[in-house]
Amino acid sequence: NPAGFTSTAANPVVSPTVNTTYTVTVTIGSGTTCADTDNALVSVLIPPTADAGADQDICPGTSVQIGVAPTAGFTYSWTPTAGLSNTNIANPIATPVSPTTYTVQITETATGCVNTDAMNITFNAVPTPTFTVSNTCINQITAFTDASTIATGSITAWAWDFDDAGATSTLQNPTHQFSAAGTYQVKLVVTSNLGCKDSITTPITIDPKPT
Repeated sequence: NPAGFTSTAANPVVSPTVNTTYTVTVTIGSGTTCADTDNALVSVLIPPTADAGADQDICPGTSVQIGVAPTAGFTYSWTPTAGLSNTNIANPIATPVSPTTYTVQITETATGCVNTDAMNITFNAVPTPTFTVSNTCINQITAFTDASTIATGSITAWAWDFDDAGATSTLQNPTHQFSAAGTYQVKLVVTSNLGCKDSITTPITIDPKPT
C-alpha cells in the first residue's frame, strides 16, 4: 500500500497522483482466522492540454476567433454559449456584447480525461465624435472643427462627408464651400488608433445670401 493509506472499506475511493498498486487483505474466520490478499494497480492518466487561446482586446460589435486548431481524438465544449458561432469546436468565432471570459473544456475520447482553460475578451474604447461649425453663409468658407473625444487611446483618422455633390475630406479640421443654400447632413466618422470607430451626422444649414 502507498505510505499513509489505510482503509477498512470493501471499496474505498482513492486519488493517487502517480501509478499506484493497492493491496487488499480479506479476513474471515471463526476461531481460526483465514486471510487472503490481492493487488489492484491504479494507473494515473495524463490529462489533455486545454488551450482557449490568448486574451483578446476587440472593438464593441466586432468578432474574433478564439481557441486553437483542433486536435484529432478530442471533443470541445465552450461556456458561456452567448456570442459563439459554435460551442463544440476548438476555435469558434466570438461576438460578445460585453467583456466576457470564455472557458473551453477538452475531453480525450479514448480515456475520458478532461481539462479546462479560459481566455478573456475585453473591449477597447470607442471614440465619441462631435464637431463645431463656423461661417454658414453661402459663398463663404465653412470651417469644421473636430471636438471628438476618447476615454483611452487616441483618434487617428477622420472621414467627413459634406452631403454636397460628393464632397469629402480626411482632414481633422477641414473647410468646405457649399454650392447652394439649404440644409446638409454632414457626417463625421472618427477612428481610434486601435481601429474602433463611431460616427455622427449633423444637419448644417447654409444661409442664403442676403438681399
